[in-house]
Amino acid sequence: EFDIPPYDERVRPVKDSLQINLQMSDEQVGAFLAATKRRGIPAGLFGSPDNARNFRCWEYALPKTDLPRTERLIKIAIDIRLPATFEPEDFDQMAAVLRAARDDVMLA
Repeated sequence: EFDIPPYDERVRPVKDSLQINLQMSDEQVGAFLAATKRRGIPAGLFGSPDNARNFRCWEYALPKTDLPRTERLIKIAIDIRLPATFEPEDFDQMAAVLRAARDDVMLA
């Protein structure tokens, strides 16, 4: 399933991307990312070594302690760009692609 975290009321997001926490195993997350890419919607994994949101990439500010909760979250958190040119029907199509990719993985 998808878990879309609510916005913290203290922030004003730009809303140019959608963050989803996937309730899946590591293997399923990888399969889901491959399925969305195959369907034309690339998604970024926060925990990927090349994702700027992965705190392990922050060479200038590495944590001094272990962050097991953060480590678990970035292994299931994905980011999908929301183009400013999208029309409402484009979002419907995106949702259909995400559901189809989820079904590919969860029903396999």
